[in-house]
Amino acid sequence: RVDMLRSLFRSCTHNELTRMANMLKPVNADSRHPVVVQGEPGESVYFVRSGWCTAFRKMPVKVLDEEKEKHSEGTHRKELKRVLNVDIATIGPGEVFGDYAVTHKQPQPFTVSPSSG
Repeated sequence: RVDMLRSLFRSCTHNELTRMANMLKPVNADSRHPVVVQGEPGESVYFVRSGWCTAFRKMPVKVLDEEKEKHSEGTHRKELKRVLNVDIATIGPGEVFGDYAVTHKQPQPFTVSPSSG
């Protein structure tokens, strides 16, 4: 496992690679549940053994909605908050994810869910 990671993460030290190899979890992307969720602790590195996953990030956006007032002339602008799912990457067999959160000791930067590829 360390040799596989070494080819992917050339800038990591041997100790970092060993730590990641011990946390490596194979993923069969055939479930409807997310593998990792944006904002959760990054505790594992995932290796996609089969199937495909989509990595996406939830992005808050503000939308202005113009409404015509019933009792007055003119319009009223109302600010609406929405969350968009923005696709970041498609991850397939032989690829790894979760490494950023583990190596930087940060929460997961995006959600990864199985997809059709």
